[in-house]
Amino acid sequence: MNRLLAMATIVMGAYGCALVSRGEVLSVRYFSPEPIRSTLGSASAQGPRPAIRLGRVRGAPYLRERIAHRDSEYEVGFYDDRAWTERPEAYVRRALVRKLFEERGFVRMTGGTAPTLELEVVAFEELRMPPLHAARVEVHYQIRRNETALAERTIRIDRPVAGGRFEDVVAAFSGALDEATGRIADDIAGTVPP
Repeated sequence: MNRLLAMATIVMGAYGCALVSRGEVLSVRYFSPEPIRSTLGSASAQGPRPAIRLGRVRGAPYLRERIAHRDSEYEVGFYDDRAWTERPEAYVRRALVRKLFEERGFVRMTGGTAPTLELEVVAFEELRMPPLHAARVEVHYQIRRNETALAERTIRIDRPVAGGRFEDVVAAFSGALDEATGRIADDIAGTVPP
């Protein structure tokens, strides 16, 4: 009986220490692919620009604040200690607003019969598949008027990471986001008449 009591005391002591001991605190670092801009670009004067309404911008269900990475073609993982300050679809929406209405001078419609641009952020992930180390931004968009799709396309940008710091990864996301929204703006200009 004493031997059983001694064993129970040792086991409880070991578990008790594990339950009340303090482990290392996980420190999460937050990132944003939106660089701090001192001035906004002005709309270029290229003649009449299309009128468009920006509709919903959705993100794939797995895209949240945690930063996603892909180490193989079929597996997606997430950093425990790195996160976005917002969901990726918020970055895509703001980048589109800047690109379309502030930089390119498109007319922003909030009602009426103007064509509507709707998007889904399909991928917003770091690619860590040797020899490729890149930031992937993939967006599917549709331009529609009433019940008719005027254009529909998926744009995927894989921007190589230029350095070894995680800030270089975030800079690659920033460049990929800018390129993707630029291609969408070009497509709209070619699809929607002014």
